[in-house]
Amino acid sequence: MRLPVVVGWVWLLDLVGRVGGFRVSGFGGIPLVVVVRDPGDRVLVNHEAIHCRQMLETLVVGFYLVYAAHYLYLRTMYGHYAAYRRVCLEVEAGDHQDDLGYLGARRPFAWLR
Repeated sequence: MRLPVVVGWVWLLDLVGRVGGFRVSGFGGIPLVVVVRDPGDRVLVNHEAIHCRQMLETLVVGFYLVYAAHYLYLRTMYGHYAAYRRVCLEVEAGDHQDDLGYLGARRPFAWLR
């Protein structure tokens, strides 16, 4: 499944970054749409597409609930960046972002493994 990549919404990345206090390069926050600064960055687009697949299987709201709960739990032990990198949804996306064929072979709920 190819997802539309939106480049004109860089303002959304800047807004999310300002709220969080860090630079955001990509965002898969709208199911079936990937927002990136550089559409030529296939690894980043793949990373965000993995998040979109996670959103679909958790009915979007579940994605944000799992993400927030796991992040807040990890923040009790780690700083922001270390907690962010350990969120189960980020681990799956980060581990497979270089494999551009991953989504074709991905098993449902792979982030639980």
